[in-house]
Amino acid sequence: MTFIPSPQGLSEIFREASAPAFLLAGVAAFVSVLMNRLGATIDRLRKVVQEPVSGADPVRVEREVQHLKRRAVLLHQATLLALLAALATTFLLMVMVVTGYFGLRHAFGAPFLFAAASVLLSLALFRFAQEIRIALGEIDQI
Repeated sequence: MTFIPSPQGLSEIFREASAPAFLLAGVAAFVSVLMNRLGATIDRLRKVVQEPVSGADPVRVEREVQHLKRRAVLLHQATLLALLAALATTFLLMVMVVTGYFGLRHAFGAPFLFAAASVLLSLALFRFAQEIRIALGEIDQI
């Protein structure tokens, strides 16, 4: 086992790590979208709760508060799942680089980490889709 890889070995490590790096960049952009939507939802919820419109129907206000809370919960869950996907992807990158550096085989661990990241990202996208469905349902109430 050699501790100093050749230039060809280093280039192979970087080539293999490019796909998970792109996945990580995509997940980071997705987390940014989720955080922006969560912030806007929480701001709107605060506004509805703190500054009720005079003459507004209390039942309608309560219904809007419940919708906003549900959206915030879904966005929070989606963000958490996306961050867990990012962690799994980061661990995948670490395993690939460390095992490649030391010339070890990493085939047994890498697919599991990639599968975990994919499942977590899929769950985050599902939660995001649920939040969008609720947000679009509010359009019917306008």
